[in-house]
Amino acid sequence: MATTQTKISFAVDRKEVVLVKPFKPTPSEVLSCSTIDNDPNLELICHSVFVYQANGDTPDEVQKDPACIIEEALSKVLVYYYPLAGKLKRQSDGRLQITCNNADDDADGVPFLVATAHCQLSSLNYLDGIDVETAKQFAFDFVDSKSNDHGYHPLVLQVTKFSCGGFTIAMSLSHSVCDGFGLRRILNPPLPEGFYGNAFTSANASMTGKDLNEGSLAKAVKQIKESKKVAYRNENIWKLMSILEKLNGLNMKFEGRPGSTMVITDWRQLGLMEDIDFGWKGHVNMIPLPWNMFGYVDLVLLLPPCKLDQSMKGGVRVLVSLPRAAIAKFKEEMDALKHSDECAGA
Repeated sequence: MATTQTKISFAVDRKEVVLVKPFKPTPSEVLSCSTIDNDPNLELICHSVFVYQANGDTPDEVQKDPACIIEEALSKVLVYYYPLAGKLKRQSDGRLQITCNNADDDADGVPFLVATAHCQLSSLNYLDGIDVETAKQFAFDFVDSKSNDHGYHPLVLQVTKFSCGGFTIAMSLSHSVCDGFGLRRILNPPLPEGFYGNAFTSANASMTGKDLNEGSLAKAVKQIKESKKVAYRNENIWKLMSILEKLNGLNMKFEGRPGSTMVITDWRQLGLMEDIDFGWKGHVNMIPLPWNMFGYVDLVLLLPPCKLDQSMKGGVRVLVSLPRAAIAKFKEEMDALKHSDECAGA
């Protein structure tokens, strides 16, 4: 398990934000989000930072300034994914819409920022185990003067170059626009060609605290698996959509005291370490930054290990976000578990 490293001092210089627009003309239109995407509890921005070490096999012109290549590639890919260059806004009826504006004089685009960190990636352990406040320097939230009137950007990028030749790419993505595409493959009838939007459903498995504590782990796992099978049934998806339509119309959100909700999500099977290659190879790590879900930051993420830590091969990293007041007790419980395992193995 990676350990949290000591903070070090370094400077980060940022250039002016530019709007990267599609390389070719794209439609000017307004796209409505789906019933699931309209859920106000899921309207949040997810920040992820991808880490690339210096690669001696990369052409010199690319190695010197990867930001230029990434900016050009972004402009080209936006031709096909042009809604990401638009503005997202919740309308008076509670529905989310993306306005895609291709007007020459006032076209939208993806905010793109280039920064330079005056240190080597190795001094930050390639961001493995890095503290959140330091990691935040490699991503940014962009709010322009028109955001209140015209909505906000569903995608924001920051490229940070390091003195060693390595760099990071931080992507800030709208959860309402860019999440849950896996279910599309099993929908019946199938989605029409050119469909934009997410497709996911929810499963519910409930047990009393007594049954969970006294029962076997296998029983709990079996119940979860059975609930997932039910969730994929077509009639269950339509039922869920009907419920969401009613809840969205009432603008209902999860409310409660901090600590009453814990969100656990597993990112190990998303290919974030194996498949995310922007052409440089050298992809060694990725880290998410905690965000508010259901109004809180009580979030647990299961992540693939950093490629540079051979001792973690086949292991799992766990990012835990808790209220500050709960950290000491959580550490105490984890130390007790570790001590218990050591005694059992002795």
